[in-house]
Amino acid sequence: MSRTYKGFDGFTPLFAYAGKEGYIVHAELRPGKQHVQDNMPSFLTTAIRRARPLTSSRLLVRMDAGNDAEANVHVCLKEDVDFVIKRNLRRESKALWFQIASQKGRRIDDGQTEGVQTYELCLPQKVAIDGNTYTYVQVTQVTERTMERNGQLMLVPNYEVESYWVRLEGYEHVRMSDVLALYHDHATCEQFHSELKSDLDLERLPSGKMKTNAIVLVMGAFVYNLLRLIGQDLLSDPRHPLHHKVKRRRIKTIIQTVITMAGLLVRRSRQIWMKLTRRSGYSEPLLNVYQKWREAR
Repeated sequence: MSRTYKGFDGFTPLFAYAGKEGYIVHAELRPGKQHVQDNMPSFLTTAIRRARPLTSSRLLVRMDAGNDAEANVHVCLKEDVDFVIKRNLRRESKALWFQIASQKGRRIDDGQTEGVQTYELCLPQKVAIDGNTYTYVQVTQVTERTMERNGQLMLVPNYEVESYWVRLEGYEHVRMSDVLALYHDHATCEQFHSELKSDLDLERLPSGKMKTNAIVLVMGAFVYNLLRLIGQDLLSDPRHPLHHKVKRRRIKTIIQTVITMAGLLVRRSRQIWMKLTRRSGYSEPLLNVYQKWREAR
């Protein structure tokens, strides 16, 4: 246990989620002071290889600016997956980026907003890894503002820069709009973190020993995936008691409506029966999930 970047003594868990449902494919507990990029290539490789059996579709790796590293790009290229990795500009000049984009890029704003200019720049990249040559692109969007929204002119222009390392197979021309649409779902991962911390009460791990907490974290990830799978299978049942269309249920909701459902064990005909109430609306869908899992076993 050591000092984290948040200014507290604790640990640094690392998670890799798959799909819009947010299944955990890899989890690792680290010391609090360890940077997110430390040992990331091996973590990323394991996560990609664990995610492959889950789907026949092509994988897309999405990472934020904390993982802007050449090693991560090389892993994605060697594992043959698409990726959107947000760049960390570090000390790069935003004004210089605007100058480059205005000369080599294309203007994407409608030109009706006075004092605002937005340019998009797509630069091809090539890298040689183990004798093989791979290609990807760097997509950058730069906005210059010379006027406030109220019409007040600025003494010094304000620049906004968003830049990503991108590889998207099947896209003839990579546009910033496509990149942003794929990357903005990254915020959904914060909801998955919230469910782990609050719904499963894993915000504070119970022990001061690293190995003990690592076991607790792995057990928590297993329970999280199990509850998530129950929730998704319940949603596929047409008798699910919902009046609006949702894509997933929170772990807390599954615990409250399914796991803590009242039941009665009855011994009859030398068998043990579980009686569930029909008033909850979840008993019949839960029975279907049970039969489905039993047949799959």
